[in-house]
Amino acid sequence: TLPCFSGSTLAQRMAEALPGNEALKITFELTEAFEYAQQQSLGQQRVLPDKIYFDDAGRAVLFDFGIDCAAEQILAGKVGDDAHALFGTVAETLHSLGELLLQMLLGPTYDAEARIDDLCAKIDNNRVRRLVGRFLLPGEWRFATFAELLEELRCFDEIEEQLSAVETVAAAES
Repeated sequence: TLPCFSGSTLAQRMAEALPGNEALKITFELTEAFEYAQQQSLGQQRVLPDKIYFDDAGRAVLFDFGIDCAAEQILAGKVGDDAHALFGTVAETLHSLGELLLQMLLGPTYDAEARIDDLCAKIDNNRVRRLVGRFLLPGEWRFATFAELLEELRCFDEIEEQLSAVETVAAAES
């Protein structure tokens, strides 16, 4: 399906910092995808902006669920009986989602070499800063599951407004 997909990637959209409501909406949509994948016993993965596309309704769509990474590891002979070797853990995927959210919020000012607490300090919205801290800062109470993260994200009014708008567009297209 990937060669037939004509939408833009998240990497392309991150040429500039995304508004907080858009970054939260994308994080919510990706978290829903990972929650579903986990319920289907599919693996987790590191979240990469060039593997995230947007459909015609503007929803984030994650391609491959780590299939590229798994194929590379299999071809390199680095895989045993451990599924973690192929896909990683929920905790690693949640951390990766937090990194991606921070990158979306900071855009080109994001510096992978900078200290996480310094990067988090650049986030204007206190609630969003605390959310990112839960993903990335040492000593913070981490998200344990995708369901827990979804519950937290639903508390943001900005997401409800964005999701309602997307559902309205999708219903109109049906």
